[in-house]
Amino acid sequence: MGWKVAMALIVATGLIVTACGGSPAVTPTQPNTKSPLVSPSIAATPEPTVITTPMLTPSASPTLPTSPTLTDVLDDGTTTTYIIKVLPVATPLDETTATARAREIGGLVGLTEMFDIYQDPTDWTWRAHFVQEWDGIPVVSGSVELDIRPDGTVDRFYRETGPRAARPSKLITKAQAERAVPRMKVDDAQLQWDRAGTEEYHVVWFLRHTGIGGGPDWGGAAWIDAGTGKILQMASVS
Repeated sequence: MGWKVAMALIVATGLIVTACGGSPAVTPTQPNTKSPLVSPSIAATPEPTVITTPMLTPSASPTLPTSPTLTDVLDDGTTTTYIIKVLPVATPLDETTATARAREIGGLVGLTEMFDIYQDPTDWTWRAHFVQEWDGIPVVSGSVELDIRPDGTVDRFYRETGPRAARPSKLITKAQAERAVPRMKVDDAQLQWDRAGTEEYHVVWFLRHTGIGGGPDWGGAAWIDAGTGKILQMASVS
């Protein structure tokens, strides 16, 4: 075989000829096992998600009435609370305007007669107490209270309703009530509903003496059950 023919066969069969001791050694060539270079793909950046927050439009505050208005009545079984709304006034109330406003507010719930009205020096609140009756007998002063701020708005307005004992079928007289406290010289006696140191209202004779001293001139107050003549409570004048 000629040299040129042998080289052609070597090239054709992929053999490498290595000279060794004069005789050429034939070593097969290794195939190329390396993967071809691949350009890394670049992932597309996603578009940012836009979260739209709805705009909150504040609701308008209700307009306060220019005149006192009863808007709600709350009752817990012992006390009725009235919710009164009214626009504040620019000029602080004085005794005349506070009295007029208190009467106007009391009239909303059927109260027209006041025991008193005064301005509390601790917070300048105008405090009014109204008269109420149960079974034709007055209830103690303070059982209906209306507190008005200096700007004419209402801090609180409540009416006590009980609990109360039954009205006695027969009432003792003032003289009988006075005999329950013989050492007390009575200046004033009133029949009224009062708790008188108990958990519920009772019909009582409220006896009062404004003098100070011992013996028959003992001063103070006493609450006598108008049904039984029992002393429910006593207090001394200090």
